[in-house]
Amino acid sequence: MPDTALVPWPTPTLTAQFLGRRQRFFADVRLPDGTLSVAHCANTGSMTGLLRPGCAALLGDHGAETTRKLRYTLLALQVPSGAWCGVLPVLANRIGHAAVLAGWLPELGPVAVCKTEQALGHDSRVDLWVDGEAPWAIEVKSATLLDNHVALFPDAKTERGRKHLQRLAEHVQVGGRAAQLYVVQRDDADTVAAAVQIDPEYAAELTRAKAAGVQVWALGCQVRADGVAIMRRLPVL
Repeated sequence: MPDTALVPWPTPTLTAQFLGRRQRFFADVRLPDGTLSVAHCANTGSMTGLLRPGCAALLGDHGAETTRKLRYTLLALQVPSGAWCGVLPVLANRIGHAAVLAGWLPELGPVAVCKTEQALGHDSRVDLWVDGEAPWAIEVKSATLLDNHVALFPDAKTERGRKHLQRLAEHVQVGGRAAQLYVVQRDDADTVAAAVQIDPEYAAELTRAKAAGVQVWALGCQVRADGVAIMRRLPVL
């Protein structure tokens, strides 16, 4: 098993209190000194089970001199189990990239280079392109919804997610290699599955992609004050 790989947060962090989310993009928070503030919420999904007023929130601090409209970014929220759940979707790609380079995905074979945001098909891009013993196209998704220790994806209907699976399957059908990688930014999940009740069409597309030869992998992570650590591989149901 590879050593734990840590993907650091892009900014210094601080712990605040989450008060609520407005218009999907704004999180009302109470800073440690009691000051009320607004943090940018980069996760526009439903974030089911995470938006609990009064829970602890981990914020990225861009500094008092930042030119950004909002000084703080919402990075993670604490869930009832006491675990932290990362809510910065773009970090999932960085975690996937780190996992490739650290050897967490041995199915890839020897890796020469791992590129990001590469064209796949005529109208799509893939999150990771791995060159090595054989080239691989890898799509990365961040799973935050949890039900009885099962991480579920998606937490809302996703036509884009279905399209990505279709492109992966098409890539395999013409002789390529492809994988769907789920990154679970919380350490209280034991398995990963498609959220059939939320998006049955996505679940069906995932089944078709598997049948076409698309590999499906998942990583369980631990969210910490200094970043997100890759802890283990998770089985996908």
